[in-house]
Amino acid sequence: MLEKIAFKVAAACLEEGLIVRALPGDVVAVCSLLIIDDAQIAELVARLQRGLDRVVAELAKEVSA
Repeated sequence: MLEKIAFKVAAACLEEGLIVRALPGDVVAVCSLLIIDDAQIAELVARLQRGLDRVVAELAKEVSA
């Protein structure tokens, strides 16, 4: 259940239009533009948050089942 969370986060973020890479140890690396402004950073963080929220909700369902 709690294994491979980084892969779940990467998949959820991809659905939100954000590319992140799953790394060993349940770490994700955000792949951003090389030149990025404040508005783009805010959008990146919002997409990451939505992806994380999806995974948290999915894990909560698994735990309560």
